[in-house]
Amino acid sequence: MRYFLLVVGMMFAGSVMAAPVEASKEASKEAPPAVETVAESVKETAKEAGEKIDQAVVRVDERLTQARASRARGGWFAAVEYSYLDMILPSKFGLVVGKNRDQNTSWELEYLSGSIKPPGFLDRFGGLEEQRYSFLWRKYLGTNSFNLFAGVHYGKFTIQIGDAMLSRVAGTPTIDAMRLEAFGGTVGLGNRWTLKNGLTFGVDWLSWAQPLVVISRKAAFIDEAGTADDGSDARSAMNLVSYFPRFSAVKLHLGYSF
Repeated sequence: MRYFLLVVGMMFAGSVMAAPVEASKEASKEAPPAVETVAESVKETAKEAGEKIDQAVVRVDERLTQARASRARGGWFAAVEYSYLDMILPSKFGLVVGKNRDQNTSWELEYLSGSIKPPGFLDRFGGLEEQRYSFLWRKYLGTNSFNLFAGVHYGKFTIQIGDAMLSRVAGTPTIDAMRLEAFGGTVGLGNRWTLKNGLTFGVDWLSWAQPLVVISRKAAFIDEAGTADDGSDARSAMNLVSYFPRFSAVKLHLGYSF
């Protein structure tokens, strides 16, 4: 009898101890691990962020694709321009006024100007100044913003004679600068956008303005220079600017269409 009661007691104790274990197993099945919960939360957050980014991209794309429709309405535009990477003289500022003929074509008048204290062997001169007036035809080739442009330009280049060189001229110097005027051609490519509110902005990625015909060359200082070296330097400077190609890159454009 004693052995029987001992066996029954052990069985009862085993069933009582097994109950919490089973309950723990069931609870573990019902409640997902903490790592899975965090992963689901991160996934939902990433999904929401992705949807917001997609919506923003769509809105920007819609605004940018309005450029073609804006040009189709015709009208005039005006803008300021800045060309830091520009030859011969860098950091040119300018203005442009034009008219959209249709969604694929525009005509424009452009003015650019820049001046610097010359570097290198030209540092004997007082300063360099360049002005360029261009008439350009811009073609969009059926695209929204990409364009090719070509035209003609009239350029003026002034070389100021330095004080040291002037001091070596016999008598009282009457010529303090050399001036060059030339006609040439211009080609390039860029992107330009016009938003619905009239704001227009763009970049001319590359352009080439090449002087072709020198129509005026005033360089009397070459003959009046006090020394042969001064005359030779002046002649070299004029030869350099006469037909040197004017390349530029990343010319910025910001204005308004009306």
